[in-house]
Amino acid sequence: MNEISLKWYVVNTYSGCESTARNALLERIERNAVSHLIPEVCVPTTTVEKFSDSGKKKRQEKTLYPGYILVKMAYNLDTRRIVTGTPKVNGFVGDSKYPKPISEQEVLRLTTSTKGLSDQTEVKVSFEKGEVVKIKEGPFANFNGTIGEVRADKMILRILVSVFGRETPVEIEFDQVEKLS
Repeated sequence: MNEISLKWYVVNTYSGCESTARNALLERIERNAVSHLIPEVCVPTTTVEKFSDSGKKKRQEKTLYPGYILVKMAYNLDTRRIVTGTPKVNGFVGDSKYPKPISEQEVLRLTTSTKGLSDQTEVKVSFEKGEVVKIKEGPFANFNGTIGEVRADKMILRILVSVFGRETPVEIEFDQVEKLS
């Protein structure tokens, strides 16, 4: 019995349409009954924590390599047509007729760095120096203050609060404040 040689290839997609392209490709694979020839389609992502204007945390999936997906497949004329004929797919990276596969080590590096990044989430900050915020929690609850410094790495704001007529700096976590309109 012939052994099928499965290798990983990098496929170029429309930027921002990686998941759509992946889902469309998976449908084509199922419709053409070639899941044994194209067993895996991967969009490398990470989890990002984002703070809304009200100071609430939101988790989002973020594509690590916009415009690219990874496909494990047995490359032949039929599988190439299935992949390149998929909506939102531009083609293979490199030579369009004979693309060069990437090594298992490279795929492992990309996927393990993806797992490592999902543990160390990236923080998107919507607070800026000079903005006026209201403190929701702690000893300064219900005080308004002006942001003097944003420390995204520690998720802390240094806020200048007026206490007894004097500007006093206090350090507050992102989720303990909300923006004032």
